[in-house]
Amino acid sequence: MKSRKEVCGLSIIAISSGEKVGTVRDLAINFEMKQIALVVVEDPNWYKSTKVVPFDKIRSLGEDAIIIDDPSRVVVASSDGQVEQLLQKDTQLINSPVMSVDGKYSGTVTEYWFDPQTGAVDSCAVTKGNSTQTISKDKILTFGKDAIIISEKGVAEFPRRDEAPERVKEKTEVEVVEEQQKNHLIGQTIKEDILGDDGNILFMTGEIVTEEIIEKAKNANKYLELTYSVEQP
Repeated sequence: MKSRKEVCGLSIIAISSGEKVGTVRDLAINFEMKQIALVVVEDPNWYKSTKVVPFDKIRSLGEDAIIIDDPSRVVVASSDGQVEQLLQKDTQLINSPVMSVDGKYSGTVTEYWFDPQTGAVDSCAVTKGNSTQTISKDKILTFGKDAIIISEKGVAEFPRRDEAPERVKEKTEVEVVEEQQKNHLIGQTIKEDILGDDGNILFMTGEIVTEEIIEKAKNANKYLELTYSVEQP
C-alpha cells in the first residue's frame, strides 16, 4: 500500500524521453469509485492551467518516482471533459469530517493509503484531538461531499503519536501553498462563466478575482475550477 504523503512530491518521469515532466502536487479521488482517479502535477504556472495524469495512464508507481510512457500523458484539465467534470466535484479526503451511521463524530481524515496498482483506497487515518485511529475500506460506507460515513464500529484504536509533529508540519506547508495560490489568483480575470451545482452562474466572464470570490468558490467546491478559469497573464 502507498500513502498520500509518500506519493506527494515524487518526480514524474517519461520513458520515451527519460525526462522529468513534473512533480506530484496532490491526488484527486473519485468519491463514487473510492479510488485515485488523477495525479495532480505541480507546475510553476499552475495558476494558468491545472495539469494532471490520469491514474490509469501511469506505468508504475515506485518508491522514488512515478513512471509514465511519454509526456503526452500529462494533460491540461480544461482540455479533457471527463477530467474537468471530476475536478468540479469533491476529490480530497484530507480534512474531511468522519461520521458514523449512529451520528457520532469520529474526527477528520489526516492520511489515507491506497493500492498502487488500482488506486483503490484501502484505509484512512482519522484524528480527533491527540488521538489518531484508522478505518479500513470495509468499514467505509460513503465518501460524501460533507462527510465520510462509516459503520457504527468502523473506527479502531491505532496509536500514531510519532506522526503528530509531521502532521503539524504538513498542515503548515499546505497553508503556505494555499496562500501562494490565493496571491496568484487575486486580480486576475475570469475567462469563462463558472456554474454552481444548481446550474446558475456563480461567477461571470470578466469578473476580477477577489478574496471574497475565492472564499465563495471554496464554499461552493468550485476552487479548482476557478484556478483554471482565469485569463493567462
